[in-house]
Amino acid sequence: MKKNAEKNNSFMGCPVANIGFQVTPDKQELRKKFNEIIDGWFDILTILFKKAVKNGEIPETSSFKILFREVFSINEGALIMWRMTGDKEYFDSILTSIEKVLR
Repeated sequence: MKKNAEKNNSFMGCPVANIGFQVTPDKQELRKKFNEIIDGWFDILTILFKKAVKNGEIPETSSFKILFREVFSINEGALIMWRMTGDKEYFDSILTSIEKVLR
């Protein structure tokens, strides 16, 4: 993401989140669609989490849903803060923060 932000002036972060920020809470049909997209991302990361457990990289007792929410929040939070401030250093903290969560 940091490379994209540095090299591409039109990089705006997560396109799904950018659209989601424009949706009012009463738009239930759109919220449902966003939740379906996020559930798809959860399915993808669950495959990676299972592989990490198999490789001894994360504890077997980890709740994949909690890990996903925390990893996703860290990633999206850094994108939001970068968009608000223009400070690319928010990207530098992503990996460190995710590593802490995965321990």
